[in-house]
Amino acid sequence: MSRFPLLRLPNLPLLNCIQYLKVFEIIDFSLLSKRTKALVSLVNWNHPDIHANFYENSKLCLKFPNDPGLQWILDFRVELDDELDHNTRVIDGNQFPSYIDSALHGPKAFHYLTFPNDDNFETMQKMAEHVSVIFRTPITSLSTNRLNDQLTMSIVKWLSTLQPSVVDLDIDTTDDITAPTLLCILDNIKVTDHFSLDSKTNWMMNCIQLEQSMETSFHHT
Repeated sequence: MSRFPLLRLPNLPLLNCIQYLKVFEIIDFSLLSKRTKALVSLVNWNHPDIHANFYENSKLCLKFPNDPGLQWILDFRVELDDELDHNTRVIDGNQFPSYIDSALHGPKAFHYLTFPNDDNFETMQKMAEHVSVIFRTPITSLSTNRLNDQLTMSIVKWLSTLQPSVVDLDIDTTDDITAPTLLCILDNIKVTDHFSLDSKTNWMMNCIQLEQSMETSFHHT
């Protein structure tokens, strides 16, 4: 069977074809080249809510307003399921094993595109940046779960390079979060709706340290 030369179409018919792709097909198509990424970003998509969850098995969840019962999840796992068929996908020039799976929970459907996770979340961050660009929408919410102070600060700084604010921010750390990390969060990201901080912090001592740090910063300026 001969293949249809999709990329040889003029831009307008090509864009019409792209808009009928499913979410993971859109992502796969956009990863082919700089041109396909640019083409995908020209389509007038329904902007999804993008939820980035950083923990041992991280997730990047996309929820579209026109289909609230369906979630598309880029799943980054420490261990991949060997029983599923793996395909190689290229992200930023690097090859990764991956597979697609689906699950039904009551009236809701969940589609998973799974990649291996890495200690510093570099793959997930690259995919979060990519998805945000092609759908032309910022990350709606970010959460961290049981991460150390250094990783938490790194993720917050990374997010601040993409966008100035986020609707929801949920930080859960394994350490007693330090005043510099709190300052990093408050200085780099504006939270427009909900901010949750869960740690083993001694809040009274931490507030004193934070106030002292802010006073020191003020005097230096």
